[in-house]
Amino acid sequence: MILPLECNLDYLAISSFLTSSFSGLTDIIPYMKFGIVVKEGHKRGEILVSKVRPYLKSKGHEVLEEKDFNSADYILTFGGDGTLIHAACDYIELGIPLVGINTGNLGFLTAQDADKWQEAIGNLISAKVFLSERITIEAQISGSKEVFRAINEAAIKSY
Repeated sequence: MILPLECNLDYLAISSFLTSSFSGLTDIIPYMKFGIVVKEGHKRGEILVSKVRPYLKSKGHEVLEEKDFNSADYILTFGGDGTLIHAACDYIELGIPLVGINTGNLGFLTAQDADKWQEAIGNLISAKVFLSERITIEAQISGSKEVFRAINEAAIKSY
């Protein structure tokens, strides 16, 4: 049986960092709001977040609870590409750029390695970033209430 599939496209902003040799944008943004997402049970990510939260607060920035992510300037994700993709699916409607800090194994989408997290945050605060838009696909089988979201591509498997 072939079921009709409906797809909707949207765009997701993922932040990447400019090289340190870039000298165009040097303004420091004095106050920013950050959402933080960490892969549950991922020790390396959880340990890093326990350092990042107080660091951001010590620099005068706000770390938001999940219910307040709608007012964030950026949502930081700590994990691998999977964590970033899951966060993208959960928060795309907010229209807030995501920044991936790679504490996982795979890091094609994550913008920065874990050992350079302070540099990544410094670049955000200094506006030394650019947004990379990725296509998201929402797919739903006609007549079903379940909606699936993917970034860049979706695979369909029949049983």
